[in-house]
Formats: sequence, C-alpha cells, structure tokens
Amino acid sequence: MKINHARRREHRALTVCVSSALLVAAVPALAQTCANPIPLVDGQTHAYTTCGAPNSLPYLGAGVFDSPQNDVVYRIHTAGAPTGSFQFAGLPWGLMGVIMSQCSLNATLAAAYDPVSEGPVFPLPPLPAGDNFLVVTADPNSASNTCGAYQVTAHITDPVPPPRGSCASPITYTSGTNVSGNTCTATNTLPSIAAGAFDSPQNDLA
Repeated sequence: MKINHARRREHRALTVCVSSALLVAAVPALAQTCANPIPLVDGQTHAYTTCGAPNSLPYLGAGVFDSPQNDVVYRIHTAGAPTGSFQFAGLPWGLMGVIMSQCSLNATLAAAYDPVSEGPVFPLPPLPAGDNFLVVTADPNSASNTCGAYQVTAHITDPVPPPRGSCASPITYTSGTNVSGNTCTATNTLPSIAAGAFDSPQNDLA
C-alpha cells in the first residue's frame, strides 16, 4: 500500500523508545489493545467498529509513520508457522490493516493492507509460530477521526496439529502461557464424568 512519507516522524529515536504500556495505561481494561487483544481463530467471523476503540498505537512500523486513528488489535496463536488470510467486508470508509509478529510501537510490520486497491482478502505473510497480531485501523493519510464498521473472517491453517490431551498425557498449562486446542481433532477419553453422574460422549482435552 502507498503511504505518504511526508508525515514520517523526524524524531524516530524518541518514538521507538516510548513504552507501549504507557500508551495503553489510560484506556479501559477491556479495550482491544496489545495488552488485551481479541482472540481470532480459524473460521471465526468478528463484526466490529473502530469508532469505539482507542488509539492505542499512535505510530506504526517502528515509528515510520503516524497512525492517529482508532485501532483494534486481534491475536492469532498457532503452534506452527501459520498460513491463510483474513477476509474483510463492509469497507467504504478507508480501513487499513497491518500484521506483525509482535504487538508494540517498535514492531516491524510483516504486511500492510489497503482493501481499496487490494480487494477484500488480506493474505498472511510468512510468520513465526506463537502469537501474531492483526491491527485494524484507518489509512494513515486520512483524517485522525476516520473510523467505521467492518467484518473480518479468519482463514488460518496451522501446520502443526493441535494438542490431544488426555488424563494420561495432559496438556501443560502454566500462568502466562497461551495454549491452542481443538476438540474436533481430539478423542473422547472421558466418556463419563463425575463418577458416572452424566455421560460425556463428545471429544475432550485434558
């Protein structure tokens, strides 16, 4: 996408040293920011609007350009290097999307997306396993109050199968870690629960 570099920050060194924690400290606890991203998994569609979101990332691309418009942050978590795309709908107002493998002012953008010139599908660039982030905001060349509604659907393929935990071999989960699972690829290891008080014929993860 084309970015007007006339708005490039001249004091980049100062920009990239600003703590993102300070920038999100004043926004509501449930705001969709780097500190509280919205989980987005394969096949999920999320309808939202940036008009009610904060401007938690006032600069993007390690300070290369201003981003004074409101932004919404999504998190995708995979065990392997993910492939796929995000598909957008409802975009007459100048939406811009960016993908990065870290969520901060210092993060390098893995890809930037302009639906006006590139269509409704935002392909995933090469990304590492773990947490990756989609930021939905407005074109940096638009007015600072530019915002609008949109719908995004994730089409994400994880080359590493989700874990299949059981009582004999449970999935390890500790404070601060993110674990992805999918009962569709699991087995029914506990056909009854609570000493047989009720049946549980569905697949389960332990």
